[in-house]
Amino acid sequence: PNTWRRDVVDKRELYRQLGVREYWMFDETGRRLRDDFGRRLGVRLVGYRLHNGQYKRVPANESGRLPSKVLGLEICVRDDLVRFFDPETGSYLPTFSELRARVDAAESQAAKERVGREVAEQQAAAALASGGSTGGPTAGQARLTLHLSAQLAYQPPSSSSAKNTPR
Repeated sequence: PNTWRRDVVDKRELYRQLGVREYWMFDETGRRLRDDFGRRLGVRLVGYRLHNGQYKRVPANESGRLPSKVLGLEICVRDDLVRFFDPETGSYLPTFSELRARVDAAESQAAKERVGREVAEQQAAAALASGGSTGGPTAGQARLTLHLSAQLAYQPPSSSSAKNTPR
């Protein structure tokens, strides 16, 4: 259904009355966003900022992104998604999929570390149990083995994976 009038005129008036400082509209096709007179804007993303009681369209910056004063971020369409860019860090905020992948990787790493600690603990316990009669490691050597094994099992994430990479 044709909802441009409701989206562009009626809702804008409601938002103005409520004092909403900025609002954004996204159209994946780039054919539906219209101005107050029903003319197609020909863009996929448009933002409006409240200024002296009236909404003014947010112009794109030199990078082609729309700066949000409210969020302190820049908004754009990238790979068919609305993306948020942090000008302070120079990187995009991660998408849900990117965050999910990071959580999955962290959980996998934690599981590997847990297994490594368990193996080291079992080896140390076995060394302690057999240390006196078979000429195996002393209790101090077993504790050192346990400590070193636990440290080797832990691999901190590399600094490159901690950075947001643009999509």
